[in-house]
Amino acid sequence: MGMPGHLLWAEIWHVLGPMFEEVMREDKPVWHDDLLLTLKRCGASETTYWSFCYSGIHDQAGKVLGIFSPAVETTTRVLNARRMRTLGDLGVRTPYSRSLEEVHTYSSLLFLLRFIFISFSCDTGMSVHDNNTDG
Repeated sequence: MGMPGHLLWAEIWHVLGPMFEEVMREDKPVWHDDLLLTLKRCGASETTYWSFCYSGIHDQAGKVLGIFSPAVETTTRVLNARRMRTLGDLGVRTPYSRSLEEVHTYSSLLFLLRFIFISFSCDTGMSVHDNNTDG
């Protein structure tokens, strides 16, 4: 890409920068699965999920000179899994409903709870699938 990370990923450097610095300073690899990152794409903020790792690139003396970071965007998989969980939850509960009103109430509550969770995750940058090496 030919650009410094803090310029290329300016909108998420507050998340990536400390990880980058930890690898450079302590030679401690870092990885995340399905990390929520809000990126600017085509001038608009977009919620995305990424799985990636940072590991040091060493010189002959063992000093970290740079970072190797294979990454894959997992947004589609994460969103599809969330949709399938929602459909599964609806499918499990619906057969036991005794009325259309009960189906409607359960469905509405389920969608409301999922919406609140998604909104909270996006607002805070929290990721349920955050698997940092720090535990």
